[in-house]
Amino acid sequence: MKPFSFFLLLSLLALIACNKEDDTPEPSPGNCIVQYTYNGVETTDVVIACTYLDGTLNVGATGVDDSQIQIDPITAPGTFSSLNNDPMVFVAIKLDDGTQVFGVDVTVKVEKLTATESSGTFSGEFADFAGGMYTITGGKFEAAY
Repeated sequence: MKPFSFFLLLSLLALIACNKEDDTPEPSPGNCIVQYTYNGVETTDVVIACTYLDGTLNVGATGVDDSQIQIDPITAPGTFSSLNNDPMVFVAIKLDDGTQVFGVDVTVKVEKLTATESSGTFSGEFADFAGGMYTITGGKFEAAY
């Protein structure tokens, strides 16, 4: 009976150790958010994929989060347009009805950019896959990474 108990204890310790591979803290509201207004309704998305690495800012990620703002490359705060490809500005939002829209004429103003956090505003014209047009206003983002 003792070898079985020892084996059980060893198995439980191994299982606990394997479950602690990712010590990344869970995001909390206000640490990584994207807010915007569409059709008079303000929406707040809490996003989990927020990074500033190798000169690329990502607040959210398509396929993981309902919103994404990406600017590449970026080294300082400023105002950036999706119409200019230097830097590349990509903004995608999944609306409450599930429609995925992508910025076609969007302005993103990055007001704060440090190694640990960023914040700013955005607004502009978006399109869905079928060519429908959407206006997003009052957009803002805050990210801690």
